[in-house]
Amino acid sequence: MNWSPQWTRRNPLRHIGDDELVFIEQKTAFGFERRWFRKIWFGRRAIIVPALVQSFLTTGPGSNQTWTKPADWNDGNNSIECVGGGGSGPATVGSSAAAGAGGGQYAKIVNLAGSSLTTPGVSATYNIGSGAAAVGPVTSGATQGSAGTVTYFNTASDPGAGADNSKCSAKPGAGGATGGSTATGGAGGTGGWGTTLANGGAGGNCTSSGSSSGGGGAGGTHGAGNAGAAVSTSVGGAGGSGDAGSGGAAGTGGGASGNGGAGGNGTEWDGTHGSGGGGGGARPTSGSAGSGGNYGGGGGACRASTSATSGAGIQGIIVINYVPLVGFGQIVNINQAKTRAAFW
Repeated sequence: MNWSPQWTRRNPLRHIGDDELVFIEQKTAFGFERRWFRKIWFGRRAIIVPALVQSFLTTGPGSNQTWTKPADWNDGNNSIECVGGGGSGPATVGSSAAAGAGGGQYAKIVNLAGSSLTTPGVSATYNIGSGAAAVGPVTSGATQGSAGTVTYFNTASDPGAGADNSKCSAKPGAGGATGGSTATGGAGGTGGWGTTLANGGAGGNCTSSGSSSGGGGAGGTHGAGNAGAAVSTSVGGAGGSGDAGSGGAAGTGGGASGNGGAGGNGTEWDGTHGSGGGGGGARPTSGSAGSGGNYGGGGGACRASTSATSGAGIQGIIVINYVPLVGFGQIVNINQAKTRAAFW
């Protein structure tokens, strides 16, 4: 993404009377932030009024980080959304079946409550779930896939399962398995903490020797992630797409002799941020399965004749949304902001 100042004018997504919606983006230590504004016209003069803030937390997966409550935070109008990390597929050389990994879970809370975030400047602890690393190259035998890790917000460790608004947690996808004439796909993430939960999709099941399946898609704002395709012949199967709304596309399967395709990136929040699709399974002579898509997609499995590398799981994400507490008359000079700006 190009963070140099630039303007992009597009046909308005929505008018509010004669007014337009505008957003600007800026890179931050935790990922990036998008601030939405209402552009109100008074004759030939435009007033830019803050309307919504979206913070995309993506950096530092796998370790605790801190997010500081901004001065314009609104305790009565906010939401926290989490996606867990995707698992990785297994890799095997020989005739064993190999099944893809699970995708990460989606969890959401509305109006963060019961926390210490009572004044601006107070920090919350969070952790972006890591995606599991690809397995391989494996040149003999079989190696199982690994699970991703949990994504959580406003807690210092995985809080388990719950349904209040004090914290948020999305569980990871499990690693895929290999061994024998059949193999069961890794489970999608489930059992998180939130008032809205959508499970990750499972990796595809394999019911014949020499087969390999794709990973599961991540859960998202529109529901559960889709499972990887079940495989009953000696081919590499397709991954599962992300949630049924605008989740990432399923990774293509490698068929009888090819590599698996990567899962697509989700688009629930924008063109590249959403619940990712699962990577496709592979059955090459020597090659690799597809990795999951951004965010939380599970990796595909690889069964090869000489050298096999599985698909990696993809890290999770946290998205924080709030309506800022500011006066109606605040004017924002976007021309001087060192950000990317777009009119909608």
